[in-house]
Amino acid sequence: MPYGYEEHIDLTPGQILQKVPQERIFELILQQPFSFTARYKSPLREDSNPDCRFESRPDGTILWVDFGDLPTHRTCFRMMMDYTGVSLERVIHILCSTFNLSTDAADYPDSPISFFEDTTNHKQRAEIIYTKREYSKKDILYWSKFIIRPEHLLEDNVFAVSRYYINNPSKEKPVSFSPVGLCYAIDFLDAVKIYQPHSLKYKWISNCNKNHIGNYDNLPATGNTLIITKSYKDHRVFRNIGLDEAYSVVWFQNEGIIPSEDILRVLAWRFSYIVVFFDSDEPGIKAGLELKAKLEKIRGQVGICMTYIPKEYGYKDVGEFIEKEGQRDTLTLLTNLL
Repeated sequence: MPYGYEEHIDLTPGQILQKVPQERIFELILQQPFSFTARYKSPLREDSNPDCRFESRPDGTILWVDFGDLPTHRTCFRMMMDYTGVSLERVIHILCSTFNLSTDAADYPDSPISFFEDTTNHKQRAEIIYTKREYSKKDILYWSKFIIRPEHLLEDNVFAVSRYYINNPSKEKPVSFSPVGLCYAIDFLDAVKIYQPHSLKYKWISNCNKNHIGNYDNLPATGNTLIITKSYKDHRVFRNIGLDEAYSVVWFQNEGIIPSEDILRVLAWRFSYIVVFFDSDEPGIKAGLELKAKLEKIRGQVGICMTYIPKEYGYKDVGEFIEKEGQRDTLTLLTNLL
């Protein structure tokens, strides 16, 4: 088992759902028959009131709805991950074993069923499908520059990609792409963000919306300090660098995309302090000030602040800084800034 995880299975959630209905996965967790009209107690928390239910999106995705918990809506895969406490990769192992599914991607049709749609306005949008591969030495070397290891990537549903497809509703069939160089899929279960670090033209390809917030599901119900960053890489540096455990970290899709006011309101009142930590260039500072103003409008100026790497250092984000200056100097810098 290389890199500390078991045999790699090159399957995606969409492919699993070709063989196993979403209802069966939910029944596996609940140990009860599935019904849209029934009300259930949550198996994810202490719950004496059967008030949880199911609802269906227009694209057919079924969501577990529990307004007494966060996140309030879960896909069957998100619920399996939360119930078992393991990564998406491990959940796919469990489902293959439980339902006696083939682990060979060649046994699945080329075009998995649609499992992605815009959770903001329910308008159909492009579907991104990808084929996973094992992390190579080049992958491990690339991420190690940011003190990110394969186990962190698996925990965060970040997979190395050998091929990806874009299925646009206006096109007759998906368009296939073979990456040139390193390529990764950050899988939000109901959306995917492709990251090609060395591509000048197609570094990011995404069907995520503004409310797809990285690491949101791992936040505590209440906390001391929340750090908001603008990328997966930056957020992982904060999590891995060795800062005080009082810090929680999330990442937005980019600096120009701010989640809905409802989500900002939840974040604003769950933490005593919020630090906006975007890039130190002009767009980053402008976006940081805009986000800070929105948060202050929700709960006032107390406990809301913005910071960034001082321009004299010559680095715009923590990813660049740690790659060039190392872990010790980065920890010193962040400790002083926070």
